[in-house]
Amino acid sequence: MRRGVVAPPPTLGADPAAIQDRFSSGYQMAAATKLLRDLSELQRGAERAKKALPTITLETEVRFASAERRAAFAKELGTILARLSAKYHDDSPGSRAFRFVLAGHPARKDTTTTPEPEGDET
Repeated sequence: MRRGVVAPPPTLGADPAAIQDRFSSGYQMAAATKLLRDLSELQRGAERAKKALPTITLETEVRFASAERRAAFAKELGTILARLSAKYHDDSPGSRAFRFVLAGHPARKDTTTTPEPEGDET
C-alpha cells in the first residue's frame, strides 16, 4: 500500500556537494531533492520488507524583524544542532544513522499560518 510517496523530478536541483553557497536557494533545492530521492527509495524498501520507516519531521514558522536576526537565528540553530548531534551520536554496532536537513525559506503569503488571537471571545 502506497501512502503519500512523492517522486521528485530527476532534474530538480543538483548535487548539494557541488554547490558551494550553502545559503543559496539552489543548495536548498538540491538538498530537498536528495531528501526526496533518499526517502522515496527508503520507503520502497520498507514497503517491500513490510516494515514502517522511522522518520522525524519538525516544522515551524518564525518571523524575523531583520536579516541580522535571521542570521543570528541560523547561527544559533547551527550551534544547537552541532551540540545535539555530538550528544546523541553513537558509532556502536547496531546504531542507525539518520540524516537531518534543516532548511528555511520565506513563507509564501498564501500559506502563512497566523496564530489565532488570544483573549476575550465575545
